[in-house]
Amino acid sequence: MSAYCGGLWLAALEAAIAIGQILLTHQPEKQDALREAIGRFDAWLDVARPVYETLWNGQYYRLDTQSGSDVVMADQLCGQFYARLLELPDIVPPEQARSSLQTVYDACFLKFHEGKFGAANGLRPDGTPLNPNDTHPLEVWTGINFGLAAFLHQMEMPDEAMRLTEAVVHQIYENGLQFRTPEAITAMGTFRASHYLRAMAIWGILLVKECKDERKPPKSPMNGGL
Repeated sequence: MSAYCGGLWLAALEAAIAIGQILLTHQPEKQDALREAIGRFDAWLDVARPVYETLWNGQYYRLDTQSGSDVVMADQLCGQFYARLLELPDIVPPEQARSSLQTVYDACFLKFHEGKFGAANGLRPDGTPLNPNDTHPLEVWTGINFGLAAFLHQMEMPDEAMRLTEAVVHQIYENGLQFRTPEAITAMGTFRASHYLRAMAIWGILLVKECKDERKPPKSPMNGGL
């Protein structure tokens, strides 16, 4: 089991349950089948949650259950981000999500060439690579970084979100890639998979900000509102 796939599985189960609840009100003739499916997904979720928590090491979620690696994966809580975005229940405690995000920010971004290029996919807590010759772990994946920035914003870390976004955008523009944004770029400026669609995750930052603003009570004239 991995932090990335396991988290997506938990979020997918929550989404399936929510979809089933909606369908119950629109397809009453299928209530028996829908209730059976919802009950099955709910049972799987009850079993999966505590199993997933075995990855928690007190600071972040371990890469997986078998490798023994201490690598901090940048996208380890993608499922938690989606669950919050869809207003589903948290799949992990919020305080653990924030701790994981802070660890990712420190290890994969700030300690990776002093935060000049973006967050690498996976580094050890001290910012060193598990294998200096690895490819994917030492790449900055633009879409993953923008998704991570949206997650940081979602978890009340806007300054960190904007600093990460700025670093990635500068890396793209300074290498002349603004019209051919790549999937992956390295600290040396090498890149691959131009025009990859995952970089459109940058819109997620705006989406999260708008969702948060919509939930805020309107300002009164006394507090500077119009």
